[in-house]
Amino acid sequence: MCYLIQIIGEVLPNFISDWEQGRERYIRSNPYDTFIPSKGKPKFGGLIFNGFDTRKKAGTNIIAETGADRAQLNKIKESIENNLIPSLKQISFYECIPDFITPEPVAKVEDLNVMAPDSIVQNTPIKYLAQSRPTRDIGRGTWSKEQKSLMSKMDRVFDDLADYIINKF
Repeated sequence: MCYLIQIIGEVLPNFISDWEQGRERYIRSNPYDTFIPSKGKPKFGGLIFNGFDTRKKAGTNIIAETGADRAQLNKIKESIENNLIPSLKQISFYECIPDFITPEPVAKVEDLNVMAPDSIVQNTPIKYLAQSRPTRDIGRGTWSKEQKSLMSKMDRVFDDLADYIINKF
């Protein structure tokens, strides 16, 4: 995973060049479009940590990432802080990393196990999936209380992420 973060730091400068060339070609071909010309250059908007599992800590009501997922998150954050951010700050022709970016995730999207495939199969956003029945036989023919709670939690995470993007970029 940390190798991937290093690759992002190496590839982004070339991507920016390709973006600018494509943007200029588009603008020349579509002189009446006012939307694309108003857009800036690509930026690193932060980490979205996804696909992790949580467990309730024994004897408490505290829910946290599993040990392996917490260790993975810590490695990713360390790589962002020590590799990606310094690498992106070396790009001299524009600022591709906003000052508010940190190694902390801007969103945490838990592993939705059977819910994500059901969302796709039923063509139903996670937000409304609890109102339907699972397509797979999970023994009950209905979503469990924990699954419905996770759907609701992820709905809030998606809304918060959308607000982050709209308000920051």
